[in-house]
This record gives sequence, C-alpha cells and structure tokens, in this order.
Amino acid sequence: MTSLLAAETGSQVPTLLVRPQEAASALDECLAICDIAGLVLDPWQVTAVGSMLGEDEYGRWAATECGLDVPRQNGKGGVLEARALYELFIVGADRPNHLIICTAHEFKTAQEAFLRMKMLIINSPTLMANISNIRNANGEEGFELANGARLRFVARGKNSGRGFSADLLILDEAQVLPAAMIRATMPTLSARPNPQIIYAGTPPETGGGDSTHWVATRKRAHSDKPGRLAWAEWATEIPDGIGPDELLELAADPERWRAVNPAMGIRLTE
Repeated sequence: MTSLLAAETGSQVPTLLVRPQEAASALDECLAICDIAGLVLDPWQVTAVGSMLGEDEYGRWAATECGLDVPRQNGKGGVLEARALYELFIVGADRPNHLIICTAHEFKTAQEAFLRMKMLIINSPTLMANISNIRNANGEEGFELANGARLRFVARGKNSGRGFSADLLILDEAQVLPAAMIRATMPTLSARPNPQIIYAGTPPETGGGDSTHWVATRKRAHSDKPGRLAWAEWATEIPDGIGPDELLELAADPERWRAVNPAMGIRLTE
C-alpha cells in the first residue's frame, strides 16, 4: 500500500492520495479514449482517474473501491466521464452485456451527466460507430454497444434502498448515500468477476445520516489500513480546538482556497 500526503501547496496536487500496489495501469488507454472523445483533462483529473485504473498481477482492478473528494464546481464530472468512457468502449467492447451504472442523488444531476456524455459520444464519429442504441427516455437514459454492453444513468432517490448490480458502479454525490442502498448493493457487486465502485462527492454538511458511509470510507482512506481502496482528496483539515476567530482566518486564506480547489485559475476564480 502506498500513500502520498502532499507536502507542498499546489492545487493540482492532492492533499491525500492513497492507492493499492499496482502491477500495471490502464491510464494510457483511458487517455487515448478521452482524446478520441475530445475530453481534455486537467492534470489533477488525470491523477484522480489514474488512481482508479491500477491493475493487480491477475489483471483485476487493484482498487475495488475508489473515492474522489473535491469541493464543488472543480470538475469531478470530467473524471467520471473519463472512467465511464474507458469502461464502455475498451472494457465493454470485449465483454458482452457488461454493465456500467452512473447514479446521482438527484435526478437533475444524473440527467446532466447523461447529456454531457451524449455530447462527447455523438460528436465523435469513432465512438458513435460503436453505439447501437441511445436511450433518451426519462429514467432509461443510456448507451448500448452492439454486443449488449451498456452505460446507464439513474437517480438514486433520497430514500432508495435499491441495490445496483453492475461491473462498474459510479456513485456521484456520494456524500448522500442511504445506508439501506449500500447494504443492498455490496452483495450484488461481489457476484461480478471484476467489479469496481466509485464514490465521488464533496464535503457533507454533517457527518451523520446519509453521509455515514462517505465519512466512514474517508476515515479508512486516512487510516493505515485502507485495504483495496484508492482515494484522491483535496481538503483542509481543521485543527482540533480551533476557535471561531481562528476558523474565520483559516477560511479567508487564499492559499488554502488554491490548495483544495484544483480548478482555481482554470474554471474557478477567487
């Protein structure tokens, strides 16, 4: 297990990067698909998606669980798009009926993710040549290859307890995950030959309720025994015992803004 704690302040460098030992990586293939799709990734996005694509000596994913913890509006959607493109057009091309599910807490987020992916695919003749069907109906949004490999976009719903069975499960807005859904999902993933689950989210307002699984997974990433978890994070730790005035001073520091917002100067301004 390797772990990198960023010593320098630089928004492209994660404040925490944890990834299992790898024998190989599929990152170059993923970036090649991104080039075909016209998806240009920032350096930090390459780091994040690369942490998800390590392979062990048996050709399985080194990380069965992956996490991306970054503040809002920085571009985590680009990371998820890159990961989904690779899974559909490279992995899915060789595996009939391969299933990728992208979920979000809110319907509008899932729909927006579908529309963004749709624009990438339909604007690439190379990718479109491999698509046999695009489903646009509400609740059925997704893409299908001729061999039956599918990429679907669905909303979880706040009180959903449904288990999602997929080879790759991408959970956007993962800071809001009903415990019942997690309990129902984990057994279905274990039946897949090489599953991976991705949690992508932002700091929750509280650490309880539907944020419990997110907080527990992040704690595991910060521990000395993360297991087969890859985790990329841009976050400021608040010192214990800090007072209100010190907290305000901390929050007003532009250097901290830059350290934890990798899109500063790219798509975010002060």
